[in-house]
Amino acid sequence: AAAAARGLGVRAAVADVWSTGGILAFWRGLGPSLVRSSLGPGVYFAILETLQRGRERVAGSAPDSSKGRIFAEGAFARATAGTLMTPLAVVKTRFEWSRADNAGGTFGTLRQIAREERLAGLFRGALPTLVRDVPSSGLYLMLYQGVFQPRAEALFSETVAAPLINVSSAGLAGMVATLLTHPADVLKTHVQINRLSALQGVVTLWEARGLHGFFSGVMPRLLRRPLSMAITWTVYEMIREARGTAGSRVK
Repeated sequence: AAAAARGLGVRAAVADVWSTGGILAFWRGLGPSLVRSSLGPGVYFAILETLQRGRERVAGSAPDSSKGRIFAEGAFARATAGTLMTPLAVVKTRFEWSRADNAGGTFGTLRQIAREERLAGLFRGALPTLVRDVPSSGLYLMLYQGVFQPRAEALFSETVAAPLINVSSAGLAGMVATLLTHPADVLKTHVQINRLSALQGVVTLWEARGLHGFFSGVMPRLLRRPLSMAITWTVYEMIREARGTAGSRVK
């Protein structure tokens, strides 16, 4: 992400990262990434599960599965989880960008930012993060649960196993959502690294590289994000199915 904010291609980015610390430089920011990746999805899925189960209880035998409702549920869950995880995203970005910033570890860096930059520093980049993540999650969930998954089930449920349907549906939804929201991801990284406001980030990024700058690093993200989403949602669906089966046995 940091390399994308600087406008480097994939090969140049690999060489740049290698030059700053060898092979270990590719794992810079792993600590805050692990903490954020552990807590973030848990918060997101807990909120989403609460919203969707509440909707099912209220709707009863005629559940509201409209695409607009699915979009709103995904967007709200991501807005809440994303806001709570922003401080860890700031630390992760600074770790990736500068070796000097990670000397105190994840929580030491959080304390330093809170002491020196206050809340503004801890939540720097929150606006472009939400601009990217909220529509992305709403769009992703709408495409996955409202378009690709039901159509795949209608076409292939008798011949293809459910996990394969979920993987392919989640992957396709992830590709579309990632491509449409990548510019906001570049902007988020740009403002967190350079400590700018969202508006300042847009202006400086446009002046430096124009429209092309907002799509720097899109290919690595397209390779990573859809696969990650496909795995995450397939596991989530398997857990939901197992819980439903266990619940029916208890009854």
